Amino acid sequence: MEERNTTVHSLLSVVVPVYNVEDKLIKCVESIMHQSYHNLQIILIDDGSTDCSGIICDYFCSIDNRIEVYHQNNIGLMKTRTKGSRLAIGDYIIWVDSDDWVEPTYFEKMMKEEIDSDADLVVANIFFDIGNDSRIITNNIPVGIYRASEIICKMIYSGVFYDYGILPHGVTKLFKREALMAVQEKLEDGICIGEDAAVVYPYVYNCSTVMITDICGYHYVQNASSITKTKLKDEIYGIECLIDYLKKIFENNADVLLQIEIYCKYLILLRDISYWDERGILYPYGGIEKNKKIVIYGAGGIGRNLWNYCLDHKLSVVAWIDRNYVYYKKNGLPVIEFDEFMSKSLDWDYILIANVNKSVADSIRSFLINKNIKDSKILWLSSDFLEI
Repeated sequence: MEERNTTVHSLLSVVVPVYNVEDKLIKCVESIMHQSYHNLQIILIDDGSTDCSGIICDYFCSIDNRIEVYHQNNIGLMKTRTKGSRLAIGDYIIWVDSDDWVEPTYFEKMMKEEIDSDADLVVANIFFDIGNDSRIITNNIPVGIYRASEIICKMIYSGVFYDYGILPHGVTKLFKREALMAVQEKLEDGICIGEDAAVVYPYVYNCSTVMITDICGYHYVQNASSITKTKLKDEIYGIECLIDYLKKIFENNADVLLQIEIYCKYLILLRDISYWDERGILYPYGGIEKNKKIVIYGAGGIGRNLWNYCLDHKLSVVAWIDRNYVYYKKNGLPVIEFDEFMSKSLDWDYILIANVNKSVADSIRSFLINKNIKDSKILWLSSDFLEI
């Protein structure tokens, strides 16, 4: 009991990689400084920023003695986080990305769960912020403390396409420093997609106990640069690097290897639909004749991938719809609201639901049917594609 009372005041190291986020950085760092949990080592690592991010880091260092600043040539997110772990002196580590922010009691709640459970990992939910819209994304394992062996069978894939068992986001985890470093030191340099998953899932695999909570205090902010960002030169190669690495880690666990295969299909769908072109145009949606006129419903990651795919294949997209159309329009995307689409009396053949989550897709389908759209004209991922 005495040891746990001591943990109440344990030093928590907060690792913040910083790269060209001068417009977001102040809100991020201030949200960390103003946490109700005060015993913090705040590590800001300027990863070769070319804007004023480095200067902002230095300013915060000058006004808060808990803040340490390190400047370096650009080495990327994964290596910067690993460096942060080496610099950390707390027994616990939490990550914050420099264009996001955290609610004032987030660290305190996470540390309390650690104190109460003494788990090797504390897991939280996450807010996804798009413009003025904020929604909670949850883990799909019920709240409670588990032996890792009880949950690894569904930690990457819950059984419903596509829901994670445990969200891969490293920013929603409270790690034990030594255990985290043991995982990070084994990371392979070629991993440039799914860096969080490359740490989180091997970490869970090495745990004795994992605490799943209903805490939600981290705001993942979708910003303009992430909306308009260009794809990597070879998306498939990047995915293969991650998948090959995970398969090495879990080579002796058939349950996890199957999850990894499904996860691979999901990642390719998000990043490069053309991978399946030899099976037909838009094969994940059951295949569509090239002369058909398409409406895309959704402007998130899969929606932008669909839009770019259609442009590349010279397919006719007559409308692109999203409920957050105002935000997407401000960031240069030709997205309209549903009512505007209906008012135009456009000629079209199919609406493609641009969301990989079945429950969300079902909700969108119900909405469209209630708006007198025929079910036969609404397409989501086909049963052939989803077949394991």
